[in-house]
Amino acid sequence: MNKPLALLFGLTLLLSSAHAQITSESFLFEVFDGCIEEPMEDTALGAQLEYCACFTNLMSKEMTLEEATMLSLDIMAADDDEQGEKVLLANEKARKLIAQCMPRLYD
Repeated sequence: MNKPLALLFGLTLLLSSAHAQITSESFLFEVFDGCIEEPMEDTALGAQLEYCACFTNLMSKEMTLEEATMLSLDIMAADDDEQGEKVLLANEKARKLIAQCMPRLYD
């Protein structure tokens, strides 16, 4: 993951305001920016932008800030990017969001 310290800092500032939805623009922009920075081979930039926007939007609606924070911390604790991806995919809510947004990469 590219910006773990910035993300952790942002998450720490926002922990006290966990709601049923994530409404913090700064947190959501961190998620979106982190998604865009991850290389997606053989994927057009426009498709990647749509995927990342979809994922960020659905995360804001379906996860609490606490859930997203715990997931981020678990990913950052991973030994490497491959292990971080396994942590992400082990999270049921994250898998659901990915499945809903993945078709945007192939439209």
